[in-house]
Order: sequence, then C-alpha cells, then structure tokens
Amino acid sequence: MEIPPVARPFPEKKNGTDLAGRVDFCTTEPDVISPQQEAQALSSCIQEHGWKSLALLTSNYQSRRVETVWRKTLSNAGGTVSVAVEGLPQPDYQPRGWWPQRVYAETWLRESAKLVQASL
Repeated sequence: MEIPPVARPFPEKKNGTDLAGRVDFCTTEPDVISPQQEAQALSSCIQEHGWKSLALLTSNYQSRRVETVWRKTLSNAGGTVSVAVEGLPQPDYQPRGWWPQRVYAETWLRESAKLVQASL
C-alpha cells in the first residue's frame, strides 16, 4: 500500500530533515478497523525493520486500550518492542468533565468495556 503523500513531509516539517530521514512507515489494508487487527497486520513489518521502539498516535479515549493491545500483540509475536502511545484530543470525548455530557459518557462506557475485553 502506498504511503499517503501528506504523511512523508510531516516529520520533516515538525522535526527537521535529520530526524525525518530516520522515519519509516508501515501500512495496512483499508479493511483493518481495530487496534487488534492493526497490531497484528503491522507486527511482521515491525519485525522486518528490526524496530525496537514505536510511537503511536491515537484518540485520547483509546490510548490506554491501544497501548495494551499493541504490547500484548508484539509480545506474543516474540519481539521486545517498546511502545509509546500519545492520545490526541477528539471532539467526541473530553477526559475532564465527561460524566455530565451524554456523548462523552457513552464514549467512556464503550471504551471501558473494550479495554476490559482487551485486557483479558
């Protein structure tokens, strides 16, 4: 799968050409729709590159589950890869004051159930 053209210049723009020259990408097919599928689909690419650390960006409400899933998947694949996850702000969830907002509460409840499932 081809890397979207917008992805290549991003590291250079944010961190300069030296760091951008050390950035590489793995991609998945468009039908990959969950963190579990994504981690499984990309684990072989990660092993082929011999990467020892990953930085993952995800929505703020998924960050804990994404980290759990990726660590478990990569560990089961036999690798020792350090995983850092950063949660980015999302319009459908705010971590502070989520309980009085119905849409935020629904997101919290749905994500909490998914986190329990991923942890088992």
